Amino acid sequence: MKNWEVIESIKIIDNKWLVVEKHKCKIGEEIIDDYYVIKKKDFVILIVEDNEGIYFVEQYRHGVRKSIINLPMGMMDDGEIPEEAAKRELLEETGYNSDCLEYLGEFYMAPSYISTKAHVFYSNDLKKIGRNEGDKKEGGLIFTKISKEDVKNMIKNNKIKDMSTIMAIHIARERLNLI
Repeated sequence: MKNWEVIESIKIIDNKWLVVEKHKCKIGEEIIDDYYVIKKKDFVILIVEDNEGIYFVEQYRHGVRKSIINLPMGMMDDGEIPEEAAKRELLEETGYNSDCLEYLGEFYMAPSYISTKAHVFYSNDLKKIGRNEGDKKEGGLIFTKISKEDVKNMIKNNKIKDMSTIMAIHIARERLNLI
């Protein structure tokens, strides 16, 4: 299978949150004049397990204009490798540190038009070293631990709706004994 040839690329939006590009692409003999690609920074997702529970945060998400429950996560800073971002986000969102972050894998959000990659980390080796501050610009976070059985039921009953959270838990299902 051949890659599409990008004949022209025009940036429609370019700010600290995202880049939106309009591409003119050639696919074989066909030309697509207006294929849009969204670029956001890659991010990390943390599965933090402690005594048969998994830590979650509830926070406001402006895209859906309400608070939702999701795993601790955050965007990678420029030049930051995934493990560095995971350690930083773990401390920022939970107040914990871990000497043992296990990389479980990665996935794309919607690879047909979004280039963002999510990196999933797991830890059950926690050391409380601070308070979970959250990002003040995000409106604060509510930090909570949910039992694994309740997590399974919340996903089953559509109470956890964040795709990144559901996918990360799926990737970690064997590690979490949720099979």
